[in-house]
Amino acid sequence: MEKQIYTVDFNGLNWAFKDVITGETPTGLYAVGDTVAFNLEMQATDVRYTFFCDGQKMNASYLNEQYGYCYHFVMPDHDVKITWETKNLMEEE
Repeated sequence: MEKQIYTVDFNGLNWAFKDVITGETPTGLYAVGDTVAFNLEMQATDVRYTFFCDGQKMNASYLNEQYGYCYHFVMPDHDVKITWETKNLMEEE
């Protein structure tokens, strides 16, 4: 029996991310139960990024020296939307 395929929506910016399992740009297509693991390719050092999966805050975990910190989750049985917020750390509060 084939697993159902669902999409991960990176807000149309798949090119800005790397699937740390394949080393490629994420396709956005995953089967139920697949591990989705990604990082932001062009991450600025003076910006704090907060990522959300379907509105729930995600915590980064250290993968390895090559990829550093990444975000991951197990693909559920529905389409998923990844969003993020940024905070410029150089601005005065």
